[in-house]
Amino acid sequence: MLFVIPMIIYGQETRSETVQISGTVTDSANWPIKGAYIYVDSAITTVRTDKKGDYSIRKAMGFKNISVFVSKVGMMTKSFTGDPEINFVIPHNLPKLTKKDLVAMGYKTDSQTAERYWEYSTIYDLIRAEFSGVTVSGSQIKVRGSAVLNGGSATPLFLVDGNYVESIAFVNPIEIKSIELLKGEEAAIYGSRGGHGVIIITLIK
Repeated sequence: MLFVIPMIIYGQETRSETVQISGTVTDSANWPIKGAYIYVDSAITTVRTDKKGDYSIRKAMGFKNISVFVSKVGMMTKSFTGDPEINFVIPHNLPKLTKKDLVAMGYKTDSQTAERYWEYSTIYDLIRAEFSGVTVSGSQIKVRGSAVLNGGSATPLFLVDGNYVESIAFVNPIEIKSIELLKGEEAAIYGSRGGHGVIIITLIK
């Protein structure tokens, strides 16, 4: 029992906690709004409202706001307080905004973000789930099959937006545009530094 309890606790601590958010977007006359863009914090998602004005999105815990952008109408934002249902009623006098306006305000409008990345709480949860042949223990990553010389570390090489970094703990999954794992011959271009694998991350600009 003494061995089982710590394992259970560890599993609870490392499991990605997510929440399912759903709701309806209507106008002031209670007509559904189709095709409204759903934003989480300042980043766009691939989710759009359907013909009934409904949306559903699964996200990692920790985000602050859900926003709805209606083309040629504008944007409305609500804070996430833990309620799994967030409905929007878009007023007729909402200040009109274009996508160009959103970019100027700091919102990301690139919908090429891999939607599945958003369900992970940390970069380590993401790597553990998305890549086979990789062992993740806390913040330690090891590409299985990598040779470890003289008892040294088997930590892979990290590149974020083309820059070498010592740690990727600062990377938020919702900011990732793409992530790639290179190993073996694929990583040979990086010489001995890539001998334990290479993790390449590109963030949303």
